[in-house]
Amino acid sequence: MKDFIRKFFKLEGYLVYRCWFEGHKEKEQLEEYFNNYPSLKEFYWVKEKLREMYRAEDRKQGEEILDMVIAAMRVSDDGEILCWRSMLRRWKDQILNYFDNRTTNAFTEGVHTKIKKIKRVSYEFRNVDVYVRKVVLSFIPITLLPLSSHFLL
Repeated sequence: MKDFIRKFFKLEGYLVYRCWFEGHKEKEQLEEYFNNYPSLKEFYWVKEKLREMYRAEDRKQGEEILDMVIAAMRVSDDGEILCWRSMLRRWKDQILNYFDNRTTNAFTEGVHTKIKKIKRVSYEFRNVDVYVRKVVLSFIPITLLPLSSHFLL
């Protein structure tokens, strides 16, 4: 089981964090995963094309890449790819708004996720003030924490 978990997280690193490979060994391992799980190759291709879209020079070029990705996803027989395709079609204008000023809502999504995790960890909290303090404390950098002890009172 530990070996499976280790392989899974190594695979996740290849798929999510690396868009290039430093050595031939990593590329061979990724190809082995693709051979064992063919639908994984489709997801990886779409992910890399979307990364390419965000590196496009302007909105027109980004739209061309996004349209190509959406069209290519149409022929997939994987239900999750088709759901992803319909989501990309629905949110196409909002996705392409990135090119107006090159910003995303990733920070806001990260803050929202962090607050949801705190809520989940604070299972059955009885005092709203304690919950608010936990949220505020989670956003204070660790280096400033000794100076901010008044939040704990």
